[in-house]
Amino acid sequence: MFERGIHIISRALIAFSVFIVVLAVCTVFIGNDLEVSEMSLYQLGNQGIAIETIFQGLLLSFVISCINEILDLFHSMLLLWKTILRVLLITLTAVSFILYFHWFPSDLMPAWIGFGISFMICFTIACFFVIYKTKKENEEYQRLFEQFKERSRYESDSD
Repeated sequence: MFERGIHIISRALIAFSVFIVVLAVCTVFIGNDLEVSEMSLYQLGNQGIAIETIFQGLLLSFVISCINEILDLFHSMLLLWKTILRVLLITLTAVSFILYFHWFPSDLMPAWIGFGISFMICFTIACFFVIYKTKKENEEYQRLFEQFKERSRYESDSD
């Protein structure tokens, strides 16, 4: 249980770090634009990120981390369905935070397009990471299986 809690916290802090870095970069470049003046994300303009926004991002990161941890408990679920459910739940959670905390107006199309693009970029990077990790794990399992077969053949030959 303790290890699971540490895993949730570490996942949340990684997501939080990405949230803060992306928000900081966006703040520098578009923090003073007229259209973003209505966004609570950029309430300080390009001067910084408000403390309340930082804590909202931290809460979002923990919620997403919990969603991921819960979905990881379903070992028998097909990876495709688990991925679809993960994307759906994380998207709904992010949209809920955007609307509840008024990160940007619900009718501001450029902001939603930016959210969609950044979400897809992050999702694509995460997919490549998961594919790479899965491939490496499969290679390791195959290597161990080959060692097992060789050892089993050696033991059966010696009998």
